Amino acid sequence: MIKNISFVLIILFTALICFIKPTLHKQVIISENIPVVNYQGEEAQVDWNNWHSRILNRLITDSKAAPNNQPFDTLNYIEFDVDNDKNIVNIKIYTKPQQYSKSAKSHFASIVRDLDGDNTLAFPKNSQRKLAHFKAILKKSNKTKLSTPDDFQDIETIKVK
Repeated sequence: MIKNISFVLIILFTALICFIKPTLHKQVIISENIPVVNYQGEEAQVDWNNWHSRILNRLITDSKAAPNNQPFDTLNYIEFDVDNDKNIVNIKIYTKPQQYSKSAKSHFASIVRDLDGDNTLAFPKNSQRKLAHFKAILKKSNKTKLSTPDDFQDIETIKVK
């Protein structure tokens, strides 16, 4: 069994290598704490995954629990836009099943409003975005699991002057 798994992994790894195309220019990954190295005419990448994870974890810890009238496994959908001045706009909150939407809206809208202008919403350094979209689904459960940056895939490519 282990030999078969190793064989499959080797085939997948080989297939992956065959599809990777070399790039003609350098790319620099920019984390939130590392400044951009100025390569004239080059591209760099700004990692937004920490930003998404930081906001989601703040929502989870600030909400502590979904509204009391919700049964376990109720899904709370929260989405909004953030501008580069840390202002929240276009808030949308709803649940499935919908009968719990009214209490969820008041519960989570209060939490989202408290985030408005908070440093949690600060854009990553060197980002050129004017507006960023945040979207999450929170499931009512008796267990708390925080997110990690690996839960997201949001990379912004920028031109380095």
